[in-house]
Amino acid sequence: MNHSTLPALKVRWLTDPAAPGERATLPATQDLQRVDYPIAPEIGHAWCERLPLAHGISLFQGVHRFRPEVTGQRVPLGEFRFTFPEPTLVIQTIQGATLGHQEFYPQAELIYRPGEDFFRRADAFRVIPQIEASTDSTMTALVLTEAVLAQLIGEELATALILRLGLEMPPVVK
Repeated sequence: MNHSTLPALKVRWLTDPAAPGERATLPATQDLQRVDYPIAPEIGHAWCERLPLAHGISLFQGVHRFRPEVTGQRVPLGEFRFTFPEPTLVIQTIQGATLGHQEFYPQAELIYRPGEDFFRRADAFRVIPQIEASTDSTMTALVLTEAVLAQLIGEELATALILRLGLEMPPVVK
């Protein structure tokens, strides 16, 4: 089972007015990757890391640290676009803060809080996340293709998992 890493992730920073059309990239590589969000120092600092694991599985972590002066504000993190090489399952969780997602594929407005998990089954995504800056937070996401999921736990169990999560009709986010 030899799968390459995910393709590059394109990001347009909403917090960076100096570069309205430029996109930062997390490259397609097997190395640990880190991109700092261009958040003004008076707001705080944040970054995203992607760690490619075996078999084309990736682990993402977004870390958000805010100054007390911005407590209660929502901070937009950027516009994230990604096309997966094949149908993919994303399992995401947040610790510490409330996160809002403006989803474009499929169209949806989602809010999730610590203790609530987020699931995506799709071949692409486009999202603008906004995080509530009252507390520091960490977002963690596991990304794997449906083919890898089936190889790891078996076709029957993979299908049952997707059905139990209510993800039978892609593209879907919940």
